[in-house]
Amino acid sequence: MEFSRMNLHIYGPTGGGKTTNALNLCRDHALECGNKNFRTLILDYDNLPASRAEDNVLDHQKGFIENFDVIGILQENKANKGKEKRSKKDTFWAFPKYESIDYNASYHNMLNIFDELKDTISQYNYIVVDSLFPVIRNNIAVAVWLAENPERIAPIEEDWSAITPLRDMTFNHLVMMARRHKIPLIITGRMTDNYLNGDKVGETWSSSREIASAASVRMTISKPEPKKGAGLNIFTVVVDKTPASGVFVDEIKPGERELIDVLKDNGVL
Repeated sequence: MEFSRMNLHIYGPTGGGKTTNALNLCRDHALECGNKNFRTLILDYDNLPASRAEDNVLDHQKGFIENFDVIGILQENKANKGKEKRSKKDTFWAFPKYESIDYNASYHNMLNIFDELKDTISQYNYIVVDSLFPVIRNNIAVAVWLAENPERIAPIEEDWSAITPLRDMTFNHLVMMARRHKIPLIITGRMTDNYLNGDKVGETWSSSREIASAASVRMTISKPEPKKGAGLNIFTVVVDKTPASGVFVDEIKPGERELIDVLKDNGVL
């Protein structure tokens, strides 16, 4: 398919290589097109307490750092800053009012950024939305709902039908913005566990079935624990949706076989 029309979703565990390979794909595609001055916009939904995306650019994009612009979405809750000692993993799933991150302010920051991008988005060749799922629903949308329902401590099951549309509207806005300017859109998100009677029975996308189905290409990327004596980190790629080539499993070997090679060899590009 034409790369400018791509709506690529990359799911997988934290630290599994989603962001690294998304940014490498932008860089490698630009260089194949002879564009050394390419611009990639990264909208970072995981920028607190520290931006993984910024660290990723510094660590893995040597020689092209200036080609990547990282814009953080999350805003600090200055009133609660430093009061909690939770790990980032624990903090992520807590409800916003107990956080050191102000997710309601993050929502308004996101809207301001979207508004500013109306005038600047055309200068970019690629858009990467990093860690959009599930934070846009589980944290930002919940915070907006709590602000509108201050008498409530947390949502219950029947409240989610009023919370989820904010996630869908955000996703649709990003897709339409990319399509309007013919910019490829890459979104990363975590996988979430599926349970049956309290037992884990598998994993699924942390967005929704509808959003996952809207991707033109959908994959999971994971990095198995390196074996003793093994030199090269190998990423496993499971592609379960493409326009034509169907489902396939492949491998990324950094420096030898990158994500762009996987997509080309399997007829996606």
